[in-house]
Amino acid sequence: MRKTIIFSSFILVVFLLLIPTKEKLLEVFNVTDGPDVIAKGTYGQTLTIDVSFGDQELEQWVKVLSPPYPLLLLDKDWINRSPAILQLIKEKKIPTGLLGKESTYYESNLLALEEEIAIYEKHFGVKPLWFRTKDQLFPSDMRQHLWQEQINMLGSTKVWSTDKLPILVKGDIITAPMHQEERISFKKIDELRAKYEFSTLEKTIFGYEVKDKKFP
Repeated sequence: MRKTIIFSSFILVVFLLLIPTKEKLLEVFNVTDGPDVIAKGTYGQTLTIDVSFGDQELEQWVKVLSPPYPLLLLDKDWINRSPAILQLIKEKKIPTGLLGKESTYYESNLLALEEEIAIYEKHFGVKPLWFRTKDQLFPSDMRQHLWQEQINMLGSTKVWSTDKLPILVKGDIITAPMHQEERISFKKIDELRAKYEFSTLEKTIFGYEVKDKKFP
């Protein structure tokens, strides 16, 4: 009887140790210990593209895009009007996040942020893992709200604004704008991707790939 109790207790302890806890997962998904902005990694370089404009040319580029994929930060209005490209992005499993407006837009207006998150969730089935404002500024009330929503805030080390290819170093997170009023050509983006060996954002930050992106 005593042996049975000891054996059962041992099995229970092993079982409990194998269950992934919420705290362990939060170390992966809430990258910082508090509501801080991630703007630089350590182990590689990551290309991110802020998308608020683009139709046929963007669709053709996405069709031929090959891994490692850039992280696409998608504006909620663009999401609503681009179902075909969105479907292609999901089929190819290209990583995405949510692109907001200028930070001043959310002053005393966090309901607008909640609406944007809801639109992303409606189309992707999950809340975004990453959020970035267009000017990469994050007011304190927004930081607290995103932290509670378990959404990481993403800045960048460099913002690409000219036709000249930027010089990157280890840990850089670079942003290429894709807006109606400001955008980098796909030709230049492809040249940059050919010049540097880019990694996923998770690998640039952690040094390894993160497969499971779901909260418990």
